[in-house]
Amino acid sequence: MAWKPSWITVRTDPSRRARIDDFDVRSARTRVAWMTRRTRPGVGFRLVEETARLTRIFRSVTVVSDNVPLAISKEIIRQMSKGFADLDFAAHKLLADTILRKTQPRIASFEECVLPVRVSLAKRLGVEEGNWSESAAVLSEIHFQPTTGSKSEYNLYKLEITLITAVACVFAGDLGNAESHINKTLPILWQIPEELRRNDLLHFYHASLAKILDQTGKFMDAATRYFEMHRLEQVALDQAVQLDKSRYVEWGMEEIIADDPPSIVRSAICLILAPSGSQRTRLLQNVYKGFRSKESPIFPLLEKIYLNRVLRAHEVRDIAPLLSPHHIEVRADGLSALQRAMMEHNIVSMSKVYENIGFAQLGALLGVSAVQAEKMAAKLISDGRLLGHIDQVDQYMYFASETEPMDAWEKQVVDVSLKLNSVVERIV
Repeated sequence: MAWKPSWITVRTDPSRRARIDDFDVRSARTRVAWMTRRTRPGVGFRLVEETARLTRIFRSVTVVSDNVPLAISKEIIRQMSKGFADLDFAAHKLLADTILRKTQPRIASFEECVLPVRVSLAKRLGVEEGNWSESAAVLSEIHFQPTTGSKSEYNLYKLEITLITAVACVFAGDLGNAESHINKTLPILWQIPEELRRNDLLHFYHASLAKILDQTGKFMDAATRYFEMHRLEQVALDQAVQLDKSRYVEWGMEEIIADDPPSIVRSAICLILAPSGSQRTRLLQNVYKGFRSKESPIFPLLEKIYLNRVLRAHEVRDIAPLLSPHHIEVRADGLSALQRAMMEHNIVSMSKVYENIGFAQLGALLGVSAVQAEKMAAKLISDGRLLGHIDQVDQYMYFASETEPMDAWEKQVVDVSLKLNSVVERIV
C-alpha cells in the first residue's frame, strides 16, 4: 500500500478540512518521474489523465497556503516543472497556468521556483505555437528577486531572459514594450564583470538592441550595434572559435543573429538610411574599411556615399533585396526612409560641387517637386547638417563652404607654391 502522509492537513473551505492525499515531496517526485518516463512495450501510458489529476489537486486543494510548509510547496513545483518538456503542449499549458494562478497571491515567495515554469511555457508558446504575444506576456511577468548564490551568474541569466523578452515583443509587433525591456539591459550589463561577459551573450545583446533600434527608425544607433556584432564575429574568427548561438536558436530567434545578410552589411544599410553628421562620418569610415569583399551588392553604393558622390536611381534599386519592409514603407510625408536618405545625401553632395542651385532644378535632380526640395533643404540647414541659406524670393539655395574664404585662399597659395618649387627643382 502506498505511503500516505497523515500530518499535512490544509483548509480548503471554512466549513471543512481536507487531507492532502499522495501529495508531499516524496509522492510528488514519484509521480513526476512516472509521468515523464518513456512508455515501455505493453505498458499503458496515461500521461494526459495524470496531468489532469495533478491539475485537479492544485485546483481543489490549497497546496499553496500558510498551512502547508513553504519548502514542500516549492519542492512540489520544482519537481513538476522538470517534466514539462515531455508533456504535450495542451497538458503543459493547463498545468503551468494552474501553478502560476495558484502562486500569484504569494508570488514574492514563489518567484524563484516558478521562474522555470514561466520560461518553459513562454518558449513553447513562441516556438511551437507562434504565439509571441502571449509568450512575451508570460515573460514580462517575471520579477527577479535578490539571490543568495553567485550574483554574476544570476545577472547573466537575468540579462539573457530580459533580452529574450524584448525580442519576443518585437516578434509580437509590440515595439513599445520591446524598447522598454531592452532599456533595462544596460544597467544589468554594467553589473557583470567584464571577464564574465560571454561573447555569444554580448553578440545577442547587440543583435537584439540593433533589431529594435532598426525597427523604430533609429538607424544611426542601429548601425553602431550591428558594427559591434561584426567586431565580435571578427574576434571569434581571429581566435578560431565559434560563437555559440544554440541557446537562441532553441527560442526560434535565429533571424536576429542570422548571417544573411552579414552584420557588416546590416550596419552599412542602417548607415545609408541614417542622417548625415559627424558620428555617421566616423562610423562610415570604419564600415567602409571593414568590408573584406568588395563584391557585395551594397559596396558600390556605400563607396559613393563615403566619397560624397551623387547617387542615381538605378544604384539605389540594386540594394532593394537587402532591405527590410520598414525601410521602404511610405510614411506620412509621402517618402520612405530610403528615399529621404538618398535625397538628403544628394543635396549634401551637390553642396560640394555647386555654389548655388534653384529649387526647380534641385527638385528635378531629386525627382520631387520644388516645394518638397525646398522643405528638405531647409530642414538640413536648420539641423546643422548643411551649411548655406535660402533665398525664397528668387527660389534659390546658396551653399556655404565649411572653411573660411581666407583659409581656402591661403591653402591655394600654399598648393601653388609647392607646385612651383617642384617645377624649379626639376629645371635646376
